[in-house]
Amino acid sequence: MQANEMLLELQLAGRLPEAEELCRRVLARTPEHPMALYMLGTLGLGVDDKLSIKYLARAVDQTPLDPYFHFSLGDAYLTVGEHALAIRHLRRA
Repeated sequence: MQANEMLLELQLAGRLPEAEELCRRVLARTPEHPMALYMLGTLGLGVDDKLSIKYLARAVDQTPLDPYFHFSLGDAYLTVGEHALAIRHLRRA
């Protein structure tokens, strides 16, 4: 099973600590792995929004055409009151 599939399966099963650990292992081998960056970003929302934004922004940098990545980044920017950046990414979603 590929890392992307495993990450999604763990998240859907609610096994979030395991998903986070897998993300960190994947990023140790491949520091710019888009799905691992995205997943860490989404897992951290509501806990450390600024760190989540950093992960989500890196995911968008790696996969700039992915609308889900832009939506999540835009939503995270809304959470911290960065409305101009939120609008920019939500328009690309």
